[in-house]
Amino acid sequence: MERHLLLLRKAALCLAVVMTLLLAWRLISDKNSRVSVESLFVPVSLMGEYSVDGSPWLQLCSDADFGIKAGTTFFFRGNFSCEVEKNMLIMLRITDLYVEISQNGHRIYSFGEKRHPLFKSPGNLWHAFFSPGISPRDHIDIELRPVYGDDYLPAVSRFLNSIHYGSTDGLWRTEMHEYGLSFLIGVVTLVMGLLELAAAAGLVLLKQPLASRCLYGGGFSVSCGLWFAIQYGFISLIVPYPALIGSIDVLSFYFIGLFFILYIGTFLTGARKSVAACSSSFILTLIIGILVLALSGVRDAYDEPDLLVVTVVCGMLAALAAMWREYLFTCNRGLRTVFYTTLPVGIGIMADMFLFLRDGSENTIWLNAGVFVYAVVQWSFTIWQFKVNTDASVREEHMRGELAQSRIAIMLSQIQPHFLFNALATIKSLCVKNPKAARDAIDAFAKYLRGNMGSLNKNRLIPLESELLHLEHYLYIEKLRFGDRVNVEYNLKCRSFMLPALTIQPMVENAVKHGISLKPGGGTISVSTFEERAGFVVEVADDGIGFAPEMFKEGGRSHIGIENTKSRLKFMCGGSLAITSAPGAGTKAVIYIPKEVKG
Repeated sequence: MERHLLLLRKAALCLAVVMTLLLAWRLISDKNSRVSVESLFVPVSLMGEYSVDGSPWLQLCSDADFGIKAGTTFFFRGNFSCEVEKNMLIMLRITDLYVEISQNGHRIYSFGEKRHPLFKSPGNLWHAFFSPGISPRDHIDIELRPVYGDDYLPAVSRFLNSIHYGSTDGLWRTEMHEYGLSFLIGVVTLVMGLLELAAAAGLVLLKQPLASRCLYGGGFSVSCGLWFAIQYGFISLIVPYPALIGSIDVLSFYFIGLFFILYIGTFLTGARKSVAACSSSFILTLIIGILVLALSGVRDAYDEPDLLVVTVVCGMLAALAAMWREYLFTCNRGLRTVFYTTLPVGIGIMADMFLFLRDGSENTIWLNAGVFVYAVVQWSFTIWQFKVNTDASVREEHMRGELAQSRIAIMLSQIQPHFLFNALATIKSLCVKNPKAARDAIDAFAKYLRGNMGSLNKNRLIPLESELLHLEHYLYIEKLRFGDRVNVEYNLKCRSFMLPALTIQPMVENAVKHGISLKPGGGTISVSTFEERAGFVVEVADDGIGFAPEMFKEGGRSHIGIENTKSRLKFMCGGSLAITSAPGAGTKAVIYIPKEVKG
């Protein structure tokens, strides 16, 4: 009953949310829902003529083309299209311009004389002044001087087409309608990035290897959030620091490229990782160079060459291509998922660059959408990965405790009682027949026991050579018992890797006990090592009598020893152990050690 009530509550909650969204849509979809701002924000046109640097006067029209170069001065004269009452706010959209306005020969407004010493432009913002009372009959003179030369930035046209009078409420509503969504996306992305950075700090405290990846992903989201939120016409109404806004806008774009490449670099290997490292180092050097020039007053951060922007974009696209190549090389499904979540960023970059080159459009809506999709997916992935790593850390601590409790049991399972008794019996017989051989056997037997006991204190991996030396001590004693019936061959194609102690010797011991010693005439055990793309492989094979799989499951102490070896391989290095056998065909044990593990 309680379960049915819970399901009913959840269904009712979902219905309430859907109905709320439907109500919201109905309330905003009607044409009469939105309050008109026409009476609060009225456009004003300048009717007259213009001159560039004292050239002949030309008729001012709506489609006039103002090619902009640094140091050019534009002069406009004429009349306003409507009357602006006294003390009414006149609002101007200024984009890196020095502005001066005169009425009937008297200056009534100027902007741009005061600026930050480290920032060349007076700002990219909305600015306002109180009207002294302007009628359509008054003669208006406007002088505009662009700070930067940029043919793709219609600063003069924007200024002329955005002159309004009214109240700041109208300006707020107009800008919110045009840029509010981008600003909201930027704030959400920024918050997600900050949460991701907090998760990265948690991973650092837990000493998890994914901390760097999470850090770079969080840095990317924060940079994107800042870049999206800086919509100049809107943000200038909130933050009254145009030099700060302009500098952060440009630097955040470079940091987007830097963190994007660093993040992708955590998934790459080999030459592709080196390329990503070089690209990120170049962009980091670029950022430092821009900051040095800005702090020294040589060139402000806002005055960015287009070539540098294209370079950063190309670096991001190259990183995406490298990730795809990495996926083709490794066939890692997880890497494919990461690639498809970052692909919208690349598509957005290419779409916006095409629009920019085609018609000079500065709209980055496609890149904004792509980055937002990426940020949401990566943030969700980071939270999930944080949970997985936290759970894994708890499990690891639990396994460490279990490992400490079971070390003695593991050691006892490796030292088979029958081997102890047989070794002591062999040494006893040698004491009478060959005292020198008995002394050597006792020495080998002591070293064998010391190696097994020492495994109790080995929490780290050991070199292959150390494991082979322990194997030799064991085989020395077995050869005393079986003579030529036990033959061992080595085919060691690689030796420079690490593995847990007591990994190979128990496999050889099982081969002797369950395979070679039971076969009339004995047999041969081969120990082979070779390297694969992602790890190292050790094979212990024998041509003994073999066994059926169901018999192995009932193998008692030997089965326990094999399972302990499997557990230690998985826990200490992420390795594995697989045993195959068939009656009359022998047995093969395959040990796999991943390359990522370092001893």
